[in-house]
Amino acid sequence: MWLPTFYVVLLFNIFKTVLCQFTVANGIYSFGYFNGTSKAKLSNVLDVLRPQTGFSFRTCMDHGTLFYQRNIIGDSITLKLDNGDVIFSLQSVVDNINTSVSYEGNFNNNEWIHVMFQHNSTTDQGSNLYLSIGNHTNLLYNSITDPTIFNMEFSESSVTFIGGNEDPNENFNGCLSSGPYFNFQAYNGTNVQWNNCPLLNTNICGPRCNDSVCNNGSCIATNTEISC
Repeated sequence: MWLPTFYVVLLFNIFKTVLCQFTVANGIYSFGYFNGTSKAKLSNVLDVLRPQTGFSFRTCMDHGTLFYQRNIIGDSITLKLDNGDVIFSLQSVVDNINTSVSYEGNFNNNEWIHVMFQHNSTTDQGSNLYLSIGNHTNLLYNSITDPTIFNMEFSESSVTFIGGNEDPNENFNGCLSSGPYFNFQAYNGTNVQWNNCPLLNTNICGPRCNDSVCNNGSCIATNTEISC
């Protein structure tokens, strides 16, 4: 069975309390700030078939890739923000399958949002993989009715990004924090402020871009301000 939301949050808080007692060691980071031009390539993978694993994010922005992972044959999984919603996407090259699951919510409210994959492999009806985004939990896949992700292999040869993917136009603007069984073992980080999150200094989000702000000019928004 998947864990209730209370236990998911408790697990994250315990993990973060222990982890944040440590500073950078051997390229392992607990959290970081990504400014929209940042992303980090990791040397470790996110194994979604563990009993529980995940990370957290915090942002005021509407769009951006939180996590992207691709194996050697081109299969990939992606988690991104789209207009404040969170979308999980899967692409299988072998099975020629593209699927996505959308989580509707105000996930760009400058609060820590916990992302948790929960794999239950002991049911009589096959294995179930759940994904929780904040207080929202969905059954993503069942190993009998939809086995695609259970057959995808992500190993050390896989490509894993946080804060972006291979498209620089989809980078994330906000903070990411490691979680249970997913440390940020970064060996190639670009413009990331590790062990820093300036969003912790405010509980509100700054002004948002719209068509009239810059008198039809270009509007550029960060987590705290806008400019034209």
